[in-house]
Amino acid sequence: MLNVEMNVEVNVEIKMKRNILSAMAASLSFVCIFLMSSISLADPVWKVTHEQNTVYVAGTIHTLTPEDYPLPASFETAYNNADILVFETDLAEMNTPEGQALLMQSILYADGKNLQNVLSPAVYQELAQFLQSRGGDINRVVQFKPGMLSVLLTLEELKRLNQLGQGVDDFFDQRAQADKKTRLFLETIEQQLGFLANMGEGQEDRFILYSIRELESLSSVMAQLKAAWRQGDNLTLEKIGINEWREDFPIIYQNLLVRRNNAWIPQIEAMLNTNPTEAVLVGALHLVGNEGVLQQLRDRGYKVEQLQQ
Repeated sequence: MLNVEMNVEVNVEIKMKRNILSAMAASLSFVCIFLMSSISLADPVWKVTHEQNTVYVAGTIHTLTPEDYPLPASFETAYNNADILVFETDLAEMNTPEGQALLMQSILYADGKNLQNVLSPAVYQELAQFLQSRGGDINRVVQFKPGMLSVLLTLEELKRLNQLGQGVDDFFDQRAQADKKTRLFLETIEQQLGFLANMGEGQEDRFILYSIRELESLSSVMAQLKAAWRQGDNLTLEKIGINEWREDFPIIYQNLLVRRNNAWIPQIEAMLNTNPTEAVLVGALHLVGNEGVLQQLRDRGYKVEQLQQ
């Protein structure tokens, strides 16, 4: 969430998203989720096996605080045992000229549209009032697409709450580079930005109103989600982070989670048929529910075991 004193320079902050996300938890809690819990019986890391081959699948949070470290112990197990680290996308590409151009294309309307002519007057006014309450000005973001505006506003709100920091993905990405471990990616920056840019299309009023409500309760939602994440409690994550989206915004749910999960499964299956051991790190909400990565792997006959503390 953007302080809307932001210009389109918020480019750098979008890279902290890795969603939706993660992208990703309820609203644009899809992109940023979770706090800590004091008691933990299991971790958000699973071991998937096929014959003699192993792939670790870990649920991540795309933005954390220093207090959230150290991470659950099973992350170390997966990292140390893995020959290859696999991430959603390569955020380093965002800093290239091509990546910056893609980011700008994703953020801004380019066809004469703007928020004033896609939102009803009442919703436009409510958004303007929300931005003003955060010290911003709607005129600075009037050309932003609702989906990207929601992501950026979420990031800015997390910053305001002092909860915007290095997430799990970035932590291990940097570590893998330092250790010279092979890094692979499940999708391109262009694909990931495309999923986010189109959020709320055709439902702009409902999407913006929902995003505002979520922003106003972001701190408490994060606390619940982080606690569930740290315990590897996917049932609670589904209840808090997915159920409402699945019911109220089924198209976003399909595009942001299900379609991507479905595209990743063949890639993970290919890993399960090779000798190197991979650790796949993706937003935690991609692992929950019947359409999540873990259940899809179980349905295909692979052995899936949650690592314990």
